[in-house]
Amino acid sequence: MYFAVGFSFAILIIWVIISCISLPLNQWFVRRKAGPKVEASDPQDTSSHEMTLEGGSKVEKELA
Repeated sequence: MYFAVGFSFAILIIWVIISCISLPLNQWFVRRKAGPKVEASDPQDTSSHEMTLEGGSKVEKELA
């Protein structure tokens, strides 16, 4: 009986170790395969940044 519980815990620990190793490796492989497709953002384009500022959107700031 105790052997079965210990065996189950061993399987779970091995599963966690395999997951912790395979997930970063898969992410690295997919990113390497995709290549650098991120374009440099325009430093004068702040519309996306202004949308995240406290107080609402750019339109609300212009109306205030």
